[in-house]
Amino acid sequence: MTQFAIEKVYTQPSPGSLRVVACDPEERPVRLFSERWGGVCERARFGAISEARLRSFADELRGAFCELPSGEQVFLRLKSREDLTEGQAIRLRIESEARFE
Repeated sequence: MTQFAIEKVYTQPSPGSLRVVACDPEERPVRLFSERWGGVCERARFGAISEARLRSFADELRGAFCELPSGEQVFLRLKSREDLTEGQAIRLRIESEARFE
């Protein structure tokens, strides 16, 4: 395997993707990396931070149902409804993944 000296790394982030190219001292590309993501059909993962929309309160469960950008519905436990409204955009950290029985 040939090894190359990497002098510079260029990144091009864009909505839904990231492109990276590593260049040698003569600025010739020696490594390429491209990643696409969109959340389509992907389940929420433990520890992930995500934007969400508060859809409805579930007072009997002491929480609310929210919708992630992927369309997945998640449950948010609440100590209080104070300062929250239905339809509000919020930022969540996923504390538990979906369970199937």
